[in-house]
Amino acid sequence: MEDQRELKPKAPFLTMDEASKYLGLSKATLYGYTHKKLIPYYKVQNRKIYFRIDDLNNFVMNNQNKCKSQYEIKQEADQDYLGKRQAGRK
Repeated sequence: MEDQRELKPKAPFLTMDEASKYLGLSKATLYGYTHKKLIPYYKVQNRKIYFRIDDLNNFVMNNQNKCKSQYEIKQEADQDYLGKRQAGRK
């Protein structure tokens, strides 16, 4: 079992290691998100990356990250199909 002290934040900021454990993501994935500017982060002296816990929570709860149900996917596909059919008739 992991030592709980590792996951306990010392401040409202987490390091890259702590944030990856907190989100359950690899550090490579988290670096990719920072590179694509998908997740807010802070750099100290242009070196070490930190994340605010509130920003991580907002990232997880963001609607864009929500998995769609099969019903939602079917609705979008139907709308896309109908839109293309109507555009082809013009």
